[in-house]
Formats: sequence, C-alpha cells, structure tokens
Amino acid sequence: MKSTFDASLADNPFTSRRIRPGAIPFQFPTGLNAAALLARLARLGWRGAIVGPHGTGKSTLLAALMPELARAGREVRSISLRDRQRRLPREFLAGLKPIERRELRTIVIVDGYEQLSFWSSWRLLRQCCTNGAGLLISAHRQTALPTLFSTCPDFAVAERIVGRLLAGASGADAAAIGPTPIRREVLHRLWLNHRGNLRETLFDLYDAFERQRDDGCSNC
Repeated sequence: MKSTFDASLADNPFTSRRIRPGAIPFQFPTGLNAAALLARLARLGWRGAIVGPHGTGKSTLLAALMPELARAGREVRSISLRDRQRRLPREFLAGLKPIERRELRTIVIVDGYEQLSFWSSWRLLRQCCTNGAGLLISAHRQTALPTLFSTCPDFAVAERIVGRLLAGASGADAAAIGPTPIRREVLHRLWLNHRGNLRETLFDLYDAFERQRDDGCSNC
C-alpha cells in the first residue's frame, strides 16, 4: 500500500504542543468513556485515583475528565505538580471555600500526587473533607484513595495515537490515512525500548520524523 502522507508539507506531528495532555484524546478501552468513568467516581463519593506508570496517559485522562466534571456541575480546581514538589501552594488550598459559601461543589484535581509529602497529602485530604470537596488525583502507585482507573496502554493504543497524530499533521482523515512514514517496526522498537512509556516513545518519534524529512531515511 502506498502512503498518502507527504512529510515535506507537514509540521512535525510529534511536537510538544501536539502531544501534550489534552491535545491527544484519551483512548478509552472498549465499553468505557468519560461519562461512565465519572459515574464510577460519583459512586466512590467523588474521591479517587488514576494510577499508572510514567507516560501511560494519566494526565491525558485527567484532561479528558475535566469537561465532563464541569458539565456535571462541578467546579474544578486543578494543579499539576512539578518534579519533587512536596507541597501545594498556599493560595491553592486557600481557594477551597466551605460548601455553604459556594454554588458549585468543588472537585480538586492533583496531577502527580505522589510527589506530595505525607503531611501535605494528609492536609489536602482533610481540607477536602472539611470543605465538602471531591478529590481526584493521579499517581504512579496505589494511594489511600480508591483506584478509579489504572492506565496501562498496549501497543495497539500507541499505533492508534501515532496514526491520529500523522493524520492531523497531513490534514488527512484519520481513518483513511493508511500506512504512515513511521514504520510499524520502528514504532514497536521504540515502544519496547521505553517499556510502554508512550510519552517517551512520542518524544523519540519527533527525532525519527525529522531524520526522515531531512534525508528520506527509510529505517529511521
């Protein structure tokens, strides 16, 4: 089959703005979507954790749930923690108003929750309980909160995401793009090298794409 993709006319589809959380739709497993996951969170009392290794889509899933939470009448207060950020900013916690002073019920979202110190996570949970706020976090390991969803994408998910990114770069329809300039074995090798870390795989594909664009390398 001949590819319809013209790399010379496209921006690199693996730039950070294209692969950041929220730019790529989360790939839900069959039978599950954002609304169903939100219903599950409601049954858990609006407290839950998205758990998974690095680069497996936790931030992307949080980004997918935020609009659903807003539609469900929740006021979302979110923060993404930087490396080794042990505390939440004081102003972030101060913004959690008691429920009787608000029209909307708040849900706090913390991406990278495992970085918080024990006392910071305890204080956050206590403040959420006191103020009637929900709490949704992402973490690399199990926490005291019930697990809402575990991220563990397989290679088929990686192929679908790469296909969508390439289709977006070319302007072609994702379902009609067919073969892409990133060969399947190249993607599979990167996938194995990064042990299923999709984010790192996509980072490496940026370089692979540029090499191909520069010299037409068929093995990049």
